[in-house]
Amino acid sequence: MSFLEDDEDIIFQTKKTKEILEMIEYVTNKFYEKFEKAKIEENLLDYIDLEKYTLKLLYDKKEDLSKEVSKENTIIKIEEKCGNLDNLRESIKIEYDIAKLEEIYNEIFGIIQERFLNYTELLNNKYVLSDIAKAMKEDVEEIAVDEYQDINMLQEYIIRAVSNKNIFRVGDPKQSIYGFRNSRPELFVEKENNIDNENKVIYLDKNFRSLENVLEITNNVFSRIMTKETGIIDYNENHYLKKGRYITGEFRLQENSDISSLDNLEISSLSEEEIQDRINFFKPEILLINTKEEEESDDVEGIDDNKEENKNEQKKENALEESEDINDETLEEIESIEKEAIAIAKRIIALKEEYIRRGKKLDYKDIVILLRSVNNKAGRYQEILEKFGIPCYTDVNESFLEIPEVSLICSYLDIIENPLNDMNMLAVLRSYFFKMDIDEFTRIKVVEKEITNGQKENNFYESILIYIDYIDEKAKENIQISLKEKMVYSKCKKLIEELTRLKKLEEEKGLYEVLKDIIIESRILYST
Repeated sequence: MSFLEDDEDIIFQTKKTKEILEMIEYVTNKFYEKFEKAKIEENLLDYIDLEKYTLKLLYDKKEDLSKEVSKENTIIKIEEKCGNLDNLRESIKIEYDIAKLEEIYNEIFGIIQERFLNYTELLNNKYVLSDIAKAMKEDVEEIAVDEYQDINMLQEYIIRAVSNKNIFRVGDPKQSIYGFRNSRPELFVEKENNIDNENKVIYLDKNFRSLENVLEITNNVFSRIMTKETGIIDYNENHYLKKGRYITGEFRLQENSDISSLDNLEISSLSEEEIQDRINFFKPEILLINTKEEEESDDVEGIDDNKEENKNEQKKENALEESEDINDETLEEIESIEKEAIAIAKRIIALKEEYIRRGKKLDYKDIVILLRSVNNKAGRYQEILEKFGIPCYTDVNESFLEIPEVSLICSYLDIIENPLNDMNMLAVLRSYFFKMDIDEFTRIKVVEKEITNGQKENNFYESILIYIDYIDEKAKENIQISLKEKMVYSKCKKLIEELTRLKKLEEEKGLYEVLKDIIIESRILYST
């Protein structure tokens, strides 16, 4: 909407927008009314229900303030700030004073923001603490809140209702960028900025995971990009990550370092050069791996590939070359993933050799390889590392839907809707639900071919129907039926009956009841 549009157009668009918003509000409220009623009928609660009912238990309504009065007061305040609306429009049309527009906008926004953010005053006017809250306030000795930056207003008022200046809050506003569950990280910042003499702020700014160069670049970047406008806080020295981890011997290089209380530094016999060398050993390095050129060599920048000095590495390379014939001539045919894995394997071996030369111990379990798209790479990495004699373990989590039990249930649900899907049908038939084997599958297909003379290739569900009709006809004609035929017939009939029953159950009571039937009554939980 432009400020330069005609008054009639602005009014028309505003009315239309109002109608749409009111309809959305009406539909949303109706949905929640029916949803609440359905949950009550089923005796169900979700997480937000627990919070809302808790709040109702802790606060009693004091008086009913009209929403219309609240709206009217807001409009009056805005008009007081801005003057007559017609004059405002005229001012905009004539003066085009952008600075004035911005000033007016900020004042209007401030009023609206004050109305919504100053909810404490509104709550205090409308509600008082219940007897339950007062009793709990006396009983609760201390409240500890973790991840306080993710708290929302509803949770905040629950805590306020039962607390009595006995709250210990832990959090990090820098982690609040996700807006988790309507979080209000400004509450955290407000507490930090308005701390009184009775309370205390403790900055847990020591970082024990990362080396100093990582912390420096992190502070350097975020001090420039993280402001109140972009990230709730100004990333200043109070929020800087400070070094808490020290490499063996590093204290000796720092002035006025008190190392008397530190154990295992092993610095007494090291020279300044040795200490600095040890520190440099932990600096990050970049391995450049050429994965595209036709002519490849085994050299990778940053790797000591001296075969005379590193006999162990030579043995590992030879073992890989013998098993997979990987050498300079064939390396160009290997995928880039494999080349990366080979370079990493060499670096690990070189690293172990380096530790041995320094008289230190490095176990393979001390090394971690972080990958993007782990599921696509981990298997090949593991294979190549093991070719080099490096034991490894890949932490690749299965997709939930790929778990055998879950996959089987999905297949079962699928054939209820679409029994013509052979892959899912056979998966269910072979499972503990029906316990059919390959021999029984073969019998069914053989009968089908005899009946149809092999003129049509049916899906397996149709083959089962043909087999059932075939056995029924034999029974009518008093033709002897073998024990094996009876067993197959029984399983086929059970399948049709179960699919019919579950389909009817779905139509009458929904998918949830079907799932419950499959999981509980079929005892799948006890069969796996």
